[in-house]
Amino acid sequence: MRTLRELLEQHELELGEVGFALRLRRDDELRAAVETWFEAEPARPDEIPAPDWLRWEQEKHQKLLATLTEAA
Repeated sequence: MRTLRELLEQHELELGEVGFALRLRRDDELRAAVETWFEAEPARPDEIPAPDWLRWEQEKHQKLLATLTEAA
C-alpha cells in the first residue's frame, strides 16, 4: 500500500483505529489488558439483578447482529 488513504479504504478503517493499533503495539500494559479482557468469561456483577443482565446481553447481541447485517 502506498498511502494511508489506501490502507484506510482497503480495510474500511478510521484513522483512530490505526492509532489504537499503534498503541497496542507500543504499550505492553495496554496490550495485556486487552488480551485479558478478550479471554475473560463474562460474569454478571453481583449488584445487577439477573433479569437486567440478561436483557442487557440480549440487546447487545441484537445491536451487534444489526451492525453485521447493515455491513453485508
